[in-house]
Amino acid sequence: MKKIIIIIVALVCLLGYINAQNPQWLNYSNGNKIFALAEEGDNIWVGTNSGLVKIDKISNNPIFYNTLNSGLPSNGISSIAVDGNGVKWVCTYFSGLIKFDGTNWTTFNTSNSGLPNNEVWTIFAGENSVKWIGTAGEGLIKFDGANFTVYNTTNSGLPVNTILSIAEDESGVMWIGTYHGGLAKYDGIEWTTYNTSNSGLHANDVFSITIDESGVKWLGVNDYPVYGLTRFDGTNWTTYDNSNSPRFCTYILSVVIDGGGTKWIATDEGLVKFNGTDWTTYSSSNSGLPSNHIYSLAIDKIGTKWIGTGNGLVKFDGVNWKIFNTSNSGLPHDGVVSLAIDKFGSKWIGTSYGGMAVYNEDGIPFSVYENTLPINKVKIFPNPANDYFNLEMLSGKSISLIEIVNIQGVIIKKQKIVSNKSVINIDVLSSGIYVVRVHTDNQVVLKTLIKY
Repeated sequence: MKKIIIIIVALVCLLGYINAQNPQWLNYSNGNKIFALAEEGDNIWVGTNSGLVKIDKISNNPIFYNTLNSGLPSNGISSIAVDGNGVKWVCTYFSGLIKFDGTNWTTFNTSNSGLPNNEVWTIFAGENSVKWIGTAGEGLIKFDGANFTVYNTTNSGLPVNTILSIAEDESGVMWIGTYHGGLAKYDGIEWTTYNTSNSGLHANDVFSITIDESGVKWLGVNDYPVYGLTRFDGTNWTTYDNSNSPRFCTYILSVVIDGGGTKWIATDEGLVKFNGTDWTTYSSSNSGLPSNHIYSLAIDKIGTKWIGTGNGLVKFDGVNWKIFNTSNSGLPHDGVVSLAIDKFGSKWIGTSYGGMAVYNEDGIPFSVYENTLPINKVKIFPNPANDYFNLEMLSGKSISLIEIVNIQGVIIKKQKIVSNKSVINIDVLSSGIYVVRVHTDNQVVLKTLIKY
């Protein structure tokens, strides 16, 4: 009994601290592989190998869509775009293009539309609700909501039919990166192709296109054995490769531009910084990077870089490096393949084999004021508890679900509730402090639970 009392006293000393903070990590799993992320207001849409997930950033509640409970024709999601009307456009690997307006699902494929190929790799939601769709071997498709227009090598100036990247400049001109065909420009009437034979482009596989505030195109090109970064201002071409720049004998996976115009380049041999004059290369041998394989990159509102590597998530403030991995954080897998940062500063992290995680250093914002019930409307007793606790709702609301989350942000237990007075079994939980999230139809209450 003395040992139990000591444990309870120690945990109670931490109670005020835990009550003041939300867990920093939450993990979601709907298939281990994350292929796409898209942000829509207070929601994050996640494309996985097991379907589509909608996560409410206010309550952190996930909704899972798959072939069994929705209009999805297959569960392999390759890309997601959200248009100006809030309609979700979902690309699949083998089942075409899906439109989801929040209620209705519409599938476009080769049998019921003008889509020439069911293997859809990428999508760009352009101006005037026009969608531009890149396929694997069947060209570029323009969809205006009613009609599909196919551009390929036989009916347009498109140099090849496999599309790797799509971007739109401020004038509405489309820029298309191709596989083995160089860069294509389409202004709605005329096509222009730039390749290694007729321009300063030094490789014909254009994997990424980033357009800066001045309209300059920054192209990540990879065509073995030639790799590098190309700058094109509309007239002049500048090539940065292993002949004149560091680390460009490798794949460029993405280019991100910070608020000062500095380019940050993710490669499979480290992170490269270019301020327009000077190059800085960060690798596992000269910095805090745990791996040279940089798969994803994002910059938050204060300029901190968040770097997804093969060995964890890295925070870099320009001086200090901090590594998050499965051994020291709530990260579910060390392969971080996609990143997005929302308005709350929460980092949404897609991993290669561990599903989805969200991280916020200040605590994940479970709810905003208008979505939160007063804490005294829910009663948990006894607390501290050992084998079970009683849960009682003291207002007219109905409890639909409870989640028990540890202080690393991992959901340990999830249980549907059918009565406003319930007994929750916790005998399998380890001793410690937990946060109990009590969900009603549209509100959340957070309660702290001590298990001894």
